[in-house]
Amino acid sequence: MTDEHTTLLTGGRIYTSASPDATALAITGGTVVWAGQDAPARALHPGAEVIDLDGAFVAPAFVDAHVHATATGLHLTGLDLTTLRGAGVPPLPRLDAPAPRCLRTVRAGEVIHDDFTPAT
Repeated sequence: MTDEHTTLLTGGRIYTSASPDATALAITGGTVVWAGQDAPARALHPGAEVIDLDGAFVAPAFVDAHVHATATGLHLTGLDLTTLRGAGVPPLPRLDAPAPRCLRTVRAGEVIHDDFTPAT
């Protein structure tokens, strides 16, 4: 491997799914090029600038944009029921509507049967 403009982080706790027990990370030209243990890192990158992390945690390229791509894709290909309004289909219940009479406060330790009557 080339060591031109390579920085080697060693002695850390590196978070990567590919190498969950990594303690070293090699970065060349702003790109993470290798993750693993300290000894192989030094052998693979002998001319690199070494920075001792002294046990610090590193999460390379961790970006939490928090996008659920699968759910979004399924939504886009799913069944759209919004066009059924006014086509003889009853409206969905409103979330801000009063709770049905069958719902009530349950006391601690009380057992409720499926007909909503307290157990005797």
